[in-house]
This record gives sequence, C-alpha cells and structure tokens, in this order.
Amino acid sequence: ARGTWGIIAYQPYAPCLRGQLSSNVRHHEAPTLRLSLPSSLCSWLPKKAYAFGALLSLVSVAAAGMVGAVLYATLGSDGVGPSAAGALLSAREPWLFIAAILVVPTLETLVGQLAPIELLRRLKASAVLSVVGSALLFGLGHYLNGGLGHGITSFAAGLVFAIAYLSFRAQSASTAFACAWCCHASHNFLFLYVIAPMSTLLVTPGDA
Repeated sequence: ARGTWGIIAYQPYAPCLRGQLSSNVRHHEAPTLRLSLPSSLCSWLPKKAYAFGALLSLVSVAAAGMVGAVLYATLGSDGVGPSAAGALLSAREPWLFIAAILVVPTLETLVGQLAPIELLRRLKASAVLSVVGSALLFGLGHYLNGGLGHGITSFAAGLVFAIAYLSFRAQSASTAFACAWCCHASHNFLFLYVIAPMSTLLVTPGDA
C-alpha cells in the first residue's frame, strides 16, 4: 500500500497512514508538496523535527558529495575553486565545533531558509518555488564567499535544508527552524568529523 506524505503538514507523517492529507492541511494557507511513499516507510520516518532534520542530513551529504565529485571530475580543483568553509578548518577544538556545528548553521538557517521561505510564503509562492528560491540564495552566498564548486554543492545541500524547513512549517516557524538547523548542523558534523577523517586515512603518503 502507498500513502501520501505531506511535506507541509501539521503532523507530517500521520496523514500518510490514512492515505490522505487531513482537512486542516488541505485548507492551510501555504501550498502543500506531496510525495507518494509506501505507508510502511511513512510510519518509520521520525516525527520529531530535530530527528527528521538529522535523518535528512544523510541526504544532504549524499547530494553535496555526488555533485562535488562530478564537478571535480569535470572541472578539476582549479575550476572548482576554494571552499567558503576553508577558514574554519584551520580552527582548533573546541572552536571548530562551536563555529561549524553551532554558530554557522544558526546564522545560515536564518538567512538561507527562514528569511527567504517566510518571504515567499507571504507572496503565496508554491512549495517548489520556495525550496528552489531558498537553495539558490544559499548557494549564491557560498559562491560569493568561496568558489563555483562550493556554490553548486551548497545549492544541492540547500535544497534539502529547505525541504527540512518546510516539512515542519505548518506547526510553527520555530519548529521548522529547528528541523532545518538540525539538518545543517548534522550535515557539517558528518563532513568534518566523519567524512574528512576517513578521506585522510584513505590518502597514502605517495598520494599526498
């Protein structure tokens, strides 16, 4: 059996168990983006904003990683350009953790998700336009502070962060912010403390 999962929903995953969006969601002022997923998968998805955001970070990491790999393969390191996060990597602990996991996601969620999505909601923009518009702004900011590659990979991650925000916006802006923030913070944590160390271990002295 397949259920309908409302990206924008008062209770995001309960509707899919009934196979339809509840009436308060259908008549909500904001547009609703709906995905058709197996009911068993819908019931498995976490119902808390922070947990769902953390889960979505796996998607954002995969999206940014795949886009980055394609860019490096086609343009090379010179064509991709520097990373806006390069300065953070020189910081020592605990300042690296504080900056990359706590401070940066907070500021960027405010500017990259909350501000543009709330503005587009007021303009009655569709959910898809809200996601793409937010991601474009997010990617542009990283491009201006970094390079082409960082801007494009940030756009890919920004799509996921925007979806995280909209997933819980029908509850409240603060709950939506929490979901997007957790997604972004977990994304940075995975890159800095899981992927980067693993990449270092895979590089042999002859490769350096």
